[in-house]
Amino acid sequence: MTEQPTLPEQYVTAVMRLGHPRWDAEEIAAALKDVRDAELERLRDELAETRAEALAYGFPKSRLDRADATGTSSHTGDGAWDDAGFIAEQRGWLRRDRLGDYAQLWLADRQGEAFDLLEPFEDETEVRR
Repeated sequence: MTEQPTLPEQYVTAVMRLGHPRWDAEEIAAALKDVRDAELERLRDELAETRAEALAYGFPKSRLDRADATGTSSHTGDGAWDDAGFIAEQRGWLRRDRLGDYAQLWLADRQGEAFDLLEPFEDETEVRR
């Protein structure tokens, strides 16, 4: 099996082809679809590995199945796909659409910037710092 190029290389190749005069719109779309399909396959493999590790660690399969179906392993439903957001560290409300940015800032030790993404609780005027 030949090793797939890394995703950035695949994108570079696809983008380079965009400017090629011999490529028509269908060929460009097919090239970009190949890149997307390769990334989806990589993510599926990574998820399968993570799930296997969680099971080996002792997480109940029922909780993983519930997380796959609803977005949360919680039996109360907190954190489900349809939740608008979350309480973040008792500091404020974190909208779901900001979750990824918040996590990246937090992990980069930029908590102040992460807290800037929070909204104050309903009865408060500022995010707790």
